[in-house]
Amino acid sequence: MTYVMILRPILVTLRPTLVTLRPKLVMLGPIFVNLGPRLVKVRLRLITLRPISVNLVKVRLRLVKVRSMLAKLRPNLVKLRPELMKVRPKLVKVRPMLDKV
Repeated sequence: MTYVMILRPILVTLRPTLVTLRPKLVMLGPIFVNLGPRLVKVRLRLITLRPISVNLVKVRLRLVKVRSMLAKLRPNLVKLRPELMKVRPKLVKVRPMLDKV
């Protein structure tokens, strides 16, 4: 697995497969992010300010942990962050925008 910085932020609607009520961690995915020429399977861990109990969460992806095959994408879409692979993997920080339905 590789950390990839998405240069152009992508707005993705997530449907959580597992929602935890313990503080500030929600496992989402796997989801599919449309990055240019292909769909990329992403498993995302979400840090939130409060527990999430809704069906849909919209997040703006900036940093995702994906399979290394994503490195073959065009460099103007993503940029590998090798300095992040040296340390212990951190949680992906995104800002949740809850659907008010």
